[in-house]
Order: sequence, then structure tokens, then C-alpha cells
Amino acid sequence: MPQIPLDFLDLPAAGDAVFALEVETTQLVQAVKRISAQPNRAEWVHLQYRLGLLMISTGETTADLRAAGSWPQVISVARSWIPALLKYPLPASLTSLRVEHGKLFTQDLGVPCIAGADARNNEELGECRRHVSAAAVALTRYGVTAQDVDELLREADPEITRLWERNDEKIIRDIATAWQCLASYGVEASAIRRLLMRKSRDLWKDSPKNR
Repeated sequence: MPQIPLDFLDLPAAGDAVFALEVETTQLVQAVKRISAQPNRAEWVHLQYRLGLLMISTGETTADLRAAGSWPQVISVARSWIPALLKYPLPASLTSLRVEHGKLFTQDLGVPCIAGADARNNEELGECRRHVSAAAVALTRYGVTAQDVDELLREADPEITRLWERNDEKIIRDIATAWQCLASYGVEASAIRRLLMRKSRDLWKDSPKNR
């Protein structure tokens, strides 16, 4: 699957309403540096505001700083926001964080963002958008756009969807290879997946542990 950087995803807008927080620049820089120093390589950074505190987190690492203003539930951005922010010339005293038209602005530094109820849902939505973008890139020569792929998702058969699990990338690659050999004979990729599931069940039943 083509690797699409999170920065270039056509992420769903966080809404047309404008939300903004003011934070002390020194605290913001310290919080972001603390997160960037951790070995955790999570792809997403989440910003959540509650009772006068802004919590910035990525993976298992979090940092809190004082903030004032209004904020959606959880704002998520690509991890590349961190080095971009650290290089950006921020004001000496207060820095404005603003969510507007699907972007998180740190002063005038804008990056795509996702607004949602919680970090996990945001990451799942972002991962879906990554797959949509990768599929559109793979089919660009045929005039296919991300909007066309979105339409495929809306029309997807829920029964087929249940055939696939998270972290199935290797299986998907193997099935895609087999399907390239068999597609011209009318074999569907979903039929190959069902075959693998049936074989897996048979192997499990025949294992010494389950006899």
C-alpha cells in the first residue's frame, strides 16, 4: 500500500465553528519538547482542554499546561506538528491555538486536524482517510478521486467488511497477489478471504490442543 504522510491527508473538517485557547508560550514549548523527547513514535498528537488545563498527549506520554478559552472535545493532528511548532517563531508571552475550517492554527501555523469525542476514534478516522488517500493515489491514472473512493466506502457490503480485521495488512497483500492471478477468471477477493478463514478454522480444529 502506498505510504501517504498524515500531513497530506484530506482530513474531514473539524467544523466551521471557531474555537481558540491562549497559552503561555514558555509552557507550550516546554510541554511539546517534553513529548518530543520521548522514544514513543505514535503518529498522532491529541489536544484536550478541561477545567483550565490543556493536555497534549501522544501515545502514553502527556503534558499539561494552563490555558483559557473554548475548545472542542479532542483535537488530533499528525506528529509532524511538533517539529513544525518548535521551529515556528512564537510570541514571547502568549500563544493562540485556534481550530478553524478543519485546521489547528498555532498563531498562523496551520495543520489539518480531526475533531472528535476521543483520541481513539480520531485515530481510526485518520487511518481510514489514509487508506482512502492511498487507494485514490493507486487509481489516479484512471481518473479516480478520494471522493470516488469515499463513495465506494458508503456502498460497501457490511457482510464483506466483517471479513477483515485490524492489522490484516499482510493478509490483504497476500490476497491481493492471489486475486491478481485469479481475477480474470471471475474470482472475487472476498472469496479468497473466506477461503483463508475456512482454512484457519480447519487448522485450529485439527490442532493437537483441540483434539
